[in-house]
Amino acid sequence: MTNIEGPPRGTPSPEKEERGKYNPVDVLREREIDSGVFGVDRRGREVIKDKDFAYIASYLRKNIQEGSVLNLGGGFMHCHRILPAIDKITHATSIDISDMNNQVVREFLEGSVGLGTQTLIDASDVAVMRTYAEALSQDPRFAVGYEGKELLAMLYEKSRRHEGLDVITADVIAQMEELGSGALLKNRTFDNVLFLWSIFTRDRDETLHLMENVKKLLSEGGRIVIMDVWEYSGVEEDGDAMHSEDQVVARNYPKPWIWTTEEFIDILEEVGFRNIRTEEKVVEESEEEEDAIGGYICIVAEA
Repeated sequence: MTNIEGPPRGTPSPEKEERGKYNPVDVLREREIDSGVFGVDRRGREVIKDKDFAYIASYLRKNIQEGSVLNLGGGFMHCHRILPAIDKITHATSIDISDMNNQVVREFLEGSVGLGTQTLIDASDVAVMRTYAEALSQDPRFAVGYEGKELLAMLYEKSRRHEGLDVITADVIAQMEELGSGALLKNRTFDNVLFLWSIFTRDRDETLHLMENVKKLLSEGGRIVIMDVWEYSGVEEDGDAMHSEDQVVARNYPKPWIWTTEEFIDILEEVGFRNIRTEEKVVEESEEEEDAIGGYICIVAEA
């Protein structure tokens, strides 16, 4: 684990967050990966059956460019989200406000290659992760050119830094000035910055300031990759799986600003991003999820 300075005075420390009812592994199993996500095709190949999950994996593989990745608000799905592009990634860093989410990430990174001790996830979660890696290897839509175990080995090795895992607990919004100044990440810059369902800013001004600081993290030609939802009613620490987040998120950012694609493009242009591309997709696999979020907003822009 990478050690960093604590949050500014007056900001609750994520490392001392209270343990409430939230369980990231339960949310992962109920909201993100159920038994129908993967399957075997007529040729006996492991494939991704869930159309929405396949779309997300395909979009990230296509739009993450070669180089380093910083996943801001990476959450417990960090490993699953970057795995489709791991052969293109040189190094992966994840920052999340929840130490519990980060523990899940560390357990997936180690457990997928047979290392460490897992206390939040179990053998079934590791088995699903390995099935996912095999699907990326065998599914002709991805054609990554590596076996599943090779992808997982890359995921682990490319997430290591200074003999530890580059998984950081910090509040990206409260500490955005430290982020932009380089203090939080030892003056590192990145080729890709990801926001995957993780923009919890509370209004336009806060979102603008966050994007200004994020732009400073990008190397020349670097890009920001954003995936979010059309509709969102807010965060609940003990709510249903669709809205459940760690208590520290539910307490600090219960009602994030719900922006439109046009509003976010205006912000990116104001900050100085260029070559902005967008696309949208309606949720297909789950009526419950479609009712809750409608669909996905995807944005890519270059610094």
